Amino acid sequence: MSISTKAMIRFNPEGYPPYSRQVAVRRSTRTAEPITRGKLAKTVAQEIKTALGDRPELVVNGYPFSLDNIFLWRLHRVSKGSWQPDIYVLC
Repeated sequence: MSISTKAMIRFNPEGYPPYSRQVAVRRSTRTAEPITRGKLAKTVAQEIKTALGDRPELVVNGYPFSLDNIFLWRLHRVSKGSWQPDIYVLC
């Protein structure tokens, strides 16, 4: 059985262009162990930052929020090999 070494991360906040990118979810070692949840969370956070580009904040329903106030809540599997982050905004 073949186990994928990559997964697609999708980020699609309202008012922003859809963003998706493949990221490694297994280490490139002989045994191809999965990465830790912490490493995955850091990778997802970096991809969210990349998706927002040069914008210093995320605008939700017309309200701007600093990137320092955005937290990864959980990941949803939207299809086989594709994940979408749920984020919370701290007011």
